[in-house]
Amino acid sequence: MAKCSSNKFDSSLYAKLFDETCAQQLQINGEICGVDTANNLLGALIAPLKIEAMYISFLSLVYVLMMLQLGGIVVPAGSHLATFFWFLNAALLCVQMFVPLLYVMLIVGAFTRARMDLHECVRPMDDNLGLIEVVAFTTFVFQPVVLSQIILITVYFSAFIESVKVFCGSYKIDPRFGIKWCICGGPYVRIPDLDTENMSIDLTMMGSFLLRFLIPLVFVFLALWVISLSWVFGLVFFLPVCLVAFCLHLVTMKAICSGYSWLEKKRVQSKLKGVKKEVLNTLWWAPHEFLATWGKKSGEHTPFTFILMIAYAPLVLSPLIVFGALMAVHVYAGHSPEDNMELVRLVYEFTYESLTDLASMVRSLRLLGVFGVNLAQIGPAVLAVIEALVSLQDSTVETYLVATKGCALINFFLVVVKSILSALVQLLDAWMAFAKPVPFSVIAAANRPEKWVEAVKLTIPAKKNPAGASLDGIEA
Repeated sequence: MAKCSSNKFDSSLYAKLFDETCAQQLQINGEICGVDTANNLLGALIAPLKIEAMYISFLSLVYVLMMLQLGGIVVPAGSHLATFFWFLNAALLCVQMFVPLLYVMLIVGAFTRARMDLHECVRPMDDNLGLIEVVAFTTFVFQPVVLSQIILITVYFSAFIESVKVFCGSYKIDPRFGIKWCICGGPYVRIPDLDTENMSIDLTMMGSFLLRFLIPLVFVFLALWVISLSWVFGLVFFLPVCLVAFCLHLVTMKAICSGYSWLEKKRVQSKLKGVKKEVLNTLWWAPHEFLATWGKKSGEHTPFTFILMIAYAPLVLSPLIVFGALMAVHVYAGHSPEDNMELVRLVYEFTYESLTDLASMVRSLRLLGVFGVNLAQIGPAVLAVIEALVSLQDSTVETYLVATKGCALINFFLVVVKSILSALVQLLDAWMAFAKPVPFSVIAAANRPEKWVEAVKLTIPAKKNPAGASLDGIEA
């Protein structure tokens, strides 16, 4: 007899997707309760659409952007050890891009397993498909649990591009052909009336990433959303949810921008100048961000700041897309107008539940991993991921979801390791005349090879240079 942690759904909204009575009676392999499985699955897929969850996700993205730029980019100059540190930094970024992909794969595994375990309890749309299946398939990319990982991949790839620029600037490499061809996976797309041969590596590499991966992925699911007319239901019924989230993000970015401006003008003691400089280097993008510059001229953008500027936007729109699709599917399933309006009421109660129920907020934040972050658990986290991958066919929904939490902890651990690596390079700079790391703000604004060299030269001691080469300039 299975021991259940709960005998009812965590939200009344869940009952629109699964039959609660059926889930209460269902026992999976005689060990797992159907209610627990449904709560775990929908907690991962739908709970991130709550207002506090969307806001925490936004703050998490800001935190990642700050930590990513903490310490700058290691310069492979002066010694083989410095070059090793650069490759280690680049390898960390590559692993950080891979972990979100693994996270998405585990989420897909959890959903696939839940379909098999809970197929008896799924609310049907027709004879073959259930409501939850149609909604999940048509809005897959826009589910916050997936969308947040895609955003992380994009941000990490942008940081990787800046690292490539530092490497090229250190060794006077003009990457118009070799580097671009290798990293972009082949000849990049040629655009009429545009000098793609001399295009900035930022635009070339990010353009290739967007055109070959992100845009096709998003376009397929966006087309399904448009064709199904889900956007009509989203705009009519759920636009206020997006507006509230947008206002929260707007206020937060305004506050960050104001704090940046205040700190920039603030005079501090000499022993705190290094801390002030480091904080400013992690927030240099804030004055260029779209929300922070609302209603005023933002100045010139670089490809890196452009990615940071738009990264949050899909998260704001995800409730409109996902709930709009849910409403459309519910209507197409033939439910009465009363049932459809009840769904709208349940969505709003679910989204703003934390305003009247503190326990709901705590539960939501726990699902997001806000509580219980413990780097000492990195070993068990890695083992949980390996266990889920080794036994894909036999893993339970809970096993998959535990593995996703392991992925999140691994990525957090990598962020900490990167910060330690940057601090170590700073120490080596004091002891061994290493080149100081290049701030993202400096290298992001350098859009030509000769400017990369200038940015790197500012960090290299006079007696040190990369691979014995002169850094007196580079031909344009």
